[in-house]
Amino acid sequence: MNAINQAESSQADKSWIQQALNTVRSSVGIDPLKYWAPLMNTDSGHIAMLAMEVLAIPATTAPIERIFSQAGMATCKHRNRTEFQLFNSQLIVYCDLYVDDL
Repeated sequence: MNAINQAESSQADKSWIQQALNTVRSSVGIDPLKYWAPLMNTDSGHIAMLAMEVLAIPATTAPIERIFSQAGMATCKHRNRTEFQLFNSQLIVYCDLYVDDL
């Protein structure tokens, strides 16, 4: 009997996920953040949370490449004895300046 309940539960989960995905597909052309934000506190909250995390991933690697470039300049051969804490603080300042420019 337990296996039957698990199968029914699994089937219900699949249909719920399929329904959520169909809703998303029918919403082409809208802002994804505006779509998922109101769903955070509903039955679709878990999928909405996952969607928001995926949407937070940058579409480009340019910002991290700039940080690596700045780190390379901060540790050039003339500054090879820079303490980690100072180096870390310099990168934080650079990142803050970069974010402010956005």
